[in-house]
Amino acid sequence: MEFKTANGRLKWTADGEPSTWNLAGVDLNGIALGSGQLSGANFAGAMLIGANFSDADLRGARFVDANLEGAYLDDADLRDADLTGADLCESSLWGADLRGANLTRASLAGASFDASTRFPEGFRPEDHGLKRIDP
Repeated sequence: MEFKTANGRLKWTADGEPSTWNLAGVDLNGIALGSGQLSGANFAGAMLIGANFSDADLRGARFVDANLEGAYLDDADLRDADLTGADLCESSLWGADLRGANLTRASLAGASFDASTRFPEGFRPEDHGLKRIDP
């Protein structure tokens, strides 16, 4: 799979199953991976500012300490993803499924969500600075 920016610039190439991909610490700012099958991929510590993961399958992916500031995660499947310490400030989580995700120490200030966004059990978005926007 090729990881490209929205304007088509190649940033990274990965082969095999996503669960074997180790993209830890890689600069993938601005990549466009909407609708991608990325379950189990390791993005720990990666730079993903403004990345587009809309509609992507990110089940069980690792984003520990990753920078996802301003990322688009609309309708992404993030069930059981590890977002420990991730920076999700100003990101878009409209319709995202975060059930079972680990959001320990994640920075979420200014991130937006809507009525269809699903959070882990007991998670209160208003306690973490998220803003609900309903069309």
